[in-house]
Amino acid sequence: DSRIEPKKQAELWVEQFGGDFGELPLFADFEETYMGPYRGWKNWYTFLERLKALVNGHEIAIYTAYYYWRDNAPNATTQAANLNYFKQYPLWIANYGATEPLIPLPWKKGEWLFWQYTETGDGALYGVESKGIDLNYFNGDLTAFAARFNLTIPDPNPNPEPIPDDDNPTGIKRYLPIKVIRSG
Repeated sequence: DSRIEPKKQAELWVEQFGGDFGELPLFADFEETYMGPYRGWKNWYTFLERLKALVNGHEIAIYTAYYYWRDNAPNATTQAANLNYFKQYPLWIANYGATEPLIPLPWKKGEWLFWQYTETGDGALYGVESKGIDLNYFNGDLTAFAARFNLTIPDPNPNPEPIPDDDNPTGIKRYLPIKVIRSG
C-alpha cells in the first residue's frame, strides 16, 4: 500500500503472523495503484529489506502481474543493477487467459514459482462459497512441490501398479494445480 511507510508496513505485516510464517514463502504483493507518497520500486526495496530483517531467514517471494511490474520496476537498461536485486525473490505471476505466463525482467521465461491463471475459478468446486476465486499453478509436479517446501506427501497407494501416461503422449510438461486462497 503506497499510502503507508514501507518499514512500518513490513512491521505490521510480520506482527500479524504471531511468529508462525508457515511452510510457503511470504509473498510481497506489488500491484496496487493508490498513487500514495510511498509508491515505486525504491519503496518495494525498503519494504523487502525490512521484512528480511524481521523474518529470521524465512523465504520471501514476490507476487505481481507482468504489466504492473514492467511499468513500475527499475528500468532494465538504465537501472539494471536495481532491477537485478529483485531476482533473488521467487516469482508468483498473475497472468490470465494465457497458455503460459508472461514473465517480467529480471526473471526469465519459465522462472516462476506460482502462476495465477484466473480470478474466476468456480469456488464450489474447491469447497468455498465464492463464485469467482483465484486459481494457481505450481511450476512442477507434486514431487517437486513437496521437495521445494520440505513437505511429506502421503502415498495414497503404497503398492501402485505402473500406469502408462496415455493422457499425455506428447510428454509436454504439466503444471500442478494448487489451491491458494488470497484474502483482500
